[in-house]
Amino acid sequence: ELEKPYELFYQTGEIFDNRKQSIRKVKDIVYENQRKYEAYLKQTDAMMSLFNESTENVKEDEWAEIVANKEKNKIWSGEIEQEDNPDFSVIHKTKNKNSFIEMKQTFSTTNEIRPLLDSMNHEQQEIFYCVREWCINRLHNSDVEPLRLFITGGAGTGKSHLLKCLHYEATRIFSRKKHLEPDENIDEIHTLITAFTGAAAVNVGGVTIHSAFGISTQSNSLNDHLSSDKL
Repeated sequence: ELEKPYELFYQTGEIFDNRKQSIRKVKDIVYENQRKYEAYLKQTDAMMSLFNESTENVKEDEWAEIVANKEKNKIWSGEIEQEDNPDFSVIHKTKNKNSFIEMKQTFSTTNEIRPLLDSMNHEQQEIFYCVREWCINRLHNSDVEPLRLFITGGAGTGKSHLLKCLHYEATRIFSRKKHLEPDENIDEIHTLITAFTGAAAVNVGGVTIHSAFGISTQSNSLNDHLSSDKL
């Protein structure tokens, strides 16, 4: 139902249709759009009426029962989360800020690493033997100063190549300590590769710094102190 002057425009109006390049009656266009967009109007109105009738028949007590059950389930879920279950440390990370993923020593076989060792260039070899010498000294003398190297280069210059070789050699050297100390845990981590992002960690066969040391990803995570368990 339209009010004047819309009713008059609907009944007698005409416009030029650019798509069909012809003059068409407004009434015909409205009818065409109704068939397209209101094909299920009657069914929709019927469903809306049924919904309104059903909600009107619902008693206040029934809504109260629904709310009570929901609150009961909420309390029950909270009690479960308070259980001393290590699985919840993974599901709810905020429950225990000191939770972290158990790390395992990763290593490459000699057959896997040999092609990389053989294909190192002169500059890579210099760094490799420098780190190798430090590892040997550190194995027998715990007072040796930490070694800090900054290696940079563009894409494809062999940084990941060198890192894999260094990781293999360092792991091989420090694992000898098991023979010097028979009581040492054979699963002890001797070398660990970490990276800032997951993509970088996957590229070098390592893990992210956050997962390795149990650091939260929240903005205030820098205020968290590393416990002895994490280290």
